[in-house]
Amino acid sequence: GVFFNSTANSTAYNNTIQTNGTTANHGIRLESNANNNTITNNTISTQGTSSNFGITLLTTVSENTVSQNTIRTNGTTANHGIRLESNANNNTITNNTITTRGTSNNNVGISLVTTVSENTISQNTMLTNGGSINYGIQFGTNANNNTIINNTIQTNGTATNHGIHQLSSNNNSFISNDISTNGTGSFAISMLSSSDSFFNNNTLNNPVQWITIDSLSLQNNISNTTFATLNGSIKSINSTQIPISTIVNFEKLNISFNNSFLNTTNLSFLNTTAQITLRGLSFTDPRPLVDFNDDGVFTLCNPPQCVEV
Repeated sequence: GVFFNSTANSTAYNNTIQTNGTTANHGIRLESNANNNTITNNTISTQGTSSNFGITLLTTVSENTVSQNTIRTNGTTANHGIRLESNANNNTITNNTITTRGTSNNNVGISLVTTVSENTISQNTMLTNGGSINYGIQFGTNANNNTIINNTIQTNGTATNHGIHQLSSNNNSFISNDISTNGTGSFAISMLSSSDSFFNNNTLNNPVQWITIDSLSLQNNISNTTFATLNGSIKSINSTQIPISTIVNFEKLNISFNNSFLNTTNLSFLNTTAQITLRGLSFTDPRPLVDFNDDGVFTLCNPPQCVEV
């Protein structure tokens, strides 16, 4: 493909790039103080047995802009659309269309791994597919202080295909992203040993499961989060901290036909002001009914507790 090594102030524009081989196939690679470059409007296809990368930013590269590229990766395993690694800091990744596929595992839209910070990932569309462990955006050790905004993420596969997956990464911001997942045990948001991140105005769009947080993930906050299914949505308005060791799944929070459900005993942090939308109703004057005590007894809910909009 194209290799920028210690290259500065250069542009890769409007190229069609195709790579093929057994392993480590890169469409465009920026490495070792390749700074202030622009990678835009390229069409990139990489395929091989494993480790196929559309665009890689590696080892002390900064202030690069990667925008409006169409990236397709394909192979057995470890097919990544865009990968930032080892002090790839202060870069902008925006408006790219990424499709990663593999016959096996670990196919990722965008990876931020091993000490990368202050990057902005915005307005990208990511579709991942493979056997299992296919992530939309993946964070590795010390991928801290990055901003993820206005991205559309769809993950597919047999199992464990998380939309956003953080591992040992902290202080990241997730704003106005739309996240869908498919496959057994596939969460929209997954966090392991990751703390102090902020999620605002994201839509978890009919994923298999909603959120999972382990016992070592501290002080992560969400606000204006929409939990959506085909039957409607619950939008949690207020800012709240996600407790450690929390699993938000469809057994505890769900929107079915003419019904929204939250287990307030298990998910008390979400028992706050919310906007509920139910789709496909044919009533002329619907009235909200609420089970206040989680005992199966529903009563009318009147203002100010329930306000029809």
